[in-house]
Order: sequence, then structure tokens, then C-alpha cells
Amino acid sequence: MRRHPRKCLLPSVHTNYRRKEQTCRPSSLSSQLGRNAREGFDAENEDHQRDKGDWLADEFFKMDCSEVGPYAEFIDENSPFSTQHGSKGEEYPNVLVMIDDIEASWNTYSFGKTLTPGTAGDPTERQAELTRKLAYVCFSRAEINLRILFFSLKPKAAGQELIDRGLFKEEQISYID
Repeated sequence: MRRHPRKCLLPSVHTNYRRKEQTCRPSSLSSQLGRNAREGFDAENEDHQRDKGDWLADEFFKMDCSEVGPYAEFIDENSPFSTQHGSKGEEYPNVLVMIDDIEASWNTYSFGKTLTPGTAGDPTERQAELTRKLAYVCFSRAEINLRILFFSLKPKAAGQELIDRGLFKEEQISYID
């Protein structure tokens, strides 16, 4: 197995998407540098899901040192996109929220089960609680326009359930084939 190449010393990179107490501590970085690189990420494998940060670190360590600064600057200042978790406390004139439980590689949240339990099945109590909190963060970021792109295996049934539950009006829902 290959170890991470040590191309240079890595400066502490702090972006506005991470609070200072969440930045990588030197001891954590040392343990990442000392392990063998992971290969062959499989989104269906629970062990891989649990340790997916290792694969992310492996990709980061493949970067040339000259790319780290510009990458951090791009993420901080130039990207018009933000993750659901990274947008807490921020507001934007126009927001597009993409919800895709089908392709998502998590089971902590389930927008489909929380918003349309009759169509997608019931969420666990924890899924419902965490999803409601994350949905609030996502849906309350828009100052003017909010668009939600909601992927579902049964789009018509999910749409009707959203209407029946009073979450949306019929004229607010459209279907994309």
C-alpha cells in the first residue's frame, strides 16, 4: 500500500465553512499522514461510509502544495455554492436546494421519509429530528426566491403528498421528466 507523499508542510487552512474549533488539529493531521492511503471507495460499503473522511483526506494529500492556497481562496471567495451544513446563518437572494435521498450516501437524514412518509416510508425518530433541523437551515436561507429540486422514485405520489400535507400548493409543484 502506498503512503501519502509528503510534498511540503501544509499550512492551517481556515475557510468560512468551518468554525475554528473544527479545523484539523496537528495530531489529527499526523495520524492521517502516517496511515496507508485508502483505495477503491465503495459508497455501498458501511465501513467505507464511516471512514469516508479518510478518502477525502487522501484526495487532499494528492494535491500539489501550490494548489492548496488557490483552492482555499476559491472556496472562500469565489464559489456561488454552499453545502447545506455550510450555509447555517447565511442568507442569499436566490436559493436552490437539491434533495436526493436516492443517490445520497447517508442514512442520518431522509428528506423523502420526513417530507413524504406515505410515499417513501417512515423515518426513524432520529432521522426525522435531524432532517427537520437541516431542512430549516436549507429552506430559511432564501431572501427572495427558494427553489427545491426533490428527487423521488415516485415523483407524482410524492408531489401529491406534499400538497395533501399542506406543505406546498399544487401550482408550486412541477415535474421534470
